[in-house]
Amino acid sequence: MGFGTGFFSYPINVSAQSCVSHEHMAVISSALYTTYRIGYAVGSSVAGAIWSQMLYSRLVKYLGDSTLATSVYTDPYTFIAQYVWGTPEREAAVKAYGEVQRVLMSVCIAFVAPMIVSALFMRDHKLTNEQSLEDVEKQEEKDSLANFFGNFKKKRVAV
Repeated sequence: MGFGTGFFSYPINVSAQSCVSHEHMAVISSALYTTYRIGYAVGSSVAGAIWSQMLYSRLVKYLGDSTLATSVYTDPYTFIAQYVWGTPEREAAVKAYGEVQRVLMSVCIAFVAPMIVSALFMRDHKLTNEQSLEDVEKQEEKDSLANFFGNFKKKRVAV
């Protein structure tokens, strides 16, 4: 998640914001954030479904014992404490986890492929120092919160 957020989410946000005017900035930001969260929910659901539907059956297949497979599935930390690297049981569990992980990565690549292809067709907007609102610094000086309270205090003293 850290890599994806840092290298994809923020640049996409900047790219989308560079395409809209100042008055539409909040709309595009909220649309992107909503899409990001929906995608996160769908991805988490699909990953959870793959793990829960495939892992136990693969553990039974490679371990050959449903009781041991249940132990690995429900309490993996106790299992790895009992069965160290090199034991047949541990190797079978690792093989089951690896197989499920391979399926999970294949599904992830299938989901990401359209995004990568669509990124190749994005426009290259130049980010300059130009602001979308004219005289924004002057406007900020007039509308700043400190000036508001300063003027409020002056009016109160005068009364």
